[in-house]
Amino acid sequence: MVLSDEQIKKDIKLLQSSFNYITKNVGIGTSIRDGFQIIDPALVPEGLPAHTRSIAWVIEEVVRQAGNRLEKSDPNYKKITQFDEIQSWPSDIDIIDYLILLVGSEKIYVNVKMHNIEKKEGKNDINQGSKIFAHFKTDPDFRFYYCVVNFEFTGKTNTSISFTKEQPTIFYIPWVKDVYVNPKNGHLQATYAKKDYSPKNVGSFLDLLEKQLNKTDVLKKQLCAANEKIEKLNSHKRKSHELYLKKKNQKQKKKKN
Repeated sequence: MVLSDEQIKKDIKLLQSSFNYITKNVGIGTSIRDGFQIIDPALVPEGLPAHTRSIAWVIEEVVRQAGNRLEKSDPNYKKITQFDEIQSWPSDIDIIDYLILLVGSEKIYVNVKMHNIEKKEGKNDINQGSKIFAHFKTDPDFRFYYCVVNFEFTGKTNTSISFTKEQPTIFYIPWVKDVYVNPKNGHLQATYAKKDYSPKNVGSFLDLLEKQLNKTDVLKKQLCAANEKIEKLNSHKRKSHELYLKKKNQKQKKKKN
């Protein structure tokens, strides 16, 4: 499908309301309500540092499975979210975390970011710039969004977390106003604030991103690797995310046999 500005806005609205519903009902069907324990405090009597990255993958999976649990237990779930299933992405080194199968067989790809509301707003590492470049270069209509889930550490030792009342933020990365790649780690950096995003042509975004990826020798090597991947994908008439799906399907067939 051709991803128009109107469709992007509709997707953002749908994802925001859907993930807001899921995070507000993450404990439905369990004894958990306002939050959950990450680790037994007895194992870390000195407490845990309030580092988002160290627990991000746990929250990511909690949210995914909460959605699928609601799909089975809540008769209004599909009507509210339009989600048929949330699948985890088969690669843990790609920019995608979730493959969302919508009612009606359409697909949306999502990367989940965690935002500790106690931290000051600022630029964050989004993903490696060359990987974002490869995905959107092979598919300018890549239906891919970032979902920022708000949470806070609770308890004296930071061994528990809870989702906050703030709605998740959804953004479409080609719409970022300031395209900047950190030369030290090659990551595209941006804030999570809505004011820093506005409709922009994907081609314009890729041109700006490519310029950023030519700033240093290290970044140029990453860009070169991305272009080699793009050339290979184009020769097979495949998009980057489709390649992962093909590999996943092949593995599933092998298991069945």
